[in-house]
Amino acid sequence: MQSSRKKPSTNNSTHKRPGHFAGAFVLLAFLAFSTNGCGTAETKDDGYKFDPAKYTGPNFQLKNIAGEDVQFTDFLGKGPVAINFWGTWCAPCRVEMPEFRRIYDEYKDLGVEIIGISLRNTPQQVLSYCQPQRFTWPQVIGDVRTIKMYGNIRGFPTTIIYDRDGKELFRHMGPLRYAAFRSELEKALAIQDGIAPHS
Repeated sequence: MQSSRKKPSTNNSTHKRPGHFAGAFVLLAFLAFSTNGCGTAETKDDGYKFDPAKYTGPNFQLKNIAGEDVQFTDFLGKGPVAINFWGTWCAPCRVEMPEFRRIYDEYKDLGVEIIGISLRNTPQQVLSYCQPQRFTWPQVIGDVRTIKMYGNIRGFPTTIIYDRDGKELFRHMGPLRYAAFRSELEKALAIQDGIAPHS
């Protein structure tokens, strides 16, 4: 079966990959708060309707960096959703952010969403870090309860990819590089398009 969805747009310019950091992640020494904003993506209407009332998975209810209340189910129903636990203080997190920007620019119009859950930051710290570098995906303020809700996250960064129904498809601790991130999103979109079966 051949999918009718458009391929993500790509940039032909040379992409410098950030250097490798010793230690793939930062262990959580403290649990505190983090940050960010909210956005939507346009995608084709295939008749699918997500029903939040039927969702039984983890559903954070947090504030974005604008102080607005948001929850995980707000982002479901359009396409794959990636949750990224990070902090501006985390060096490996900063390594992956430019690669996340590239992914977001290429895939947001296919309904893919990335949500940053930042800890040990204020909203202003996240805004000041993200805005100049065009890290435009939604950011929310995390807390201890969020860490426990999503499987007791043990290190930063950690990225979890869900399908549009909120089923977990992939989890990675440590910097997630462009090629690996793109590969997992393509798998998620193939499942969504009916090309690949759910595992």
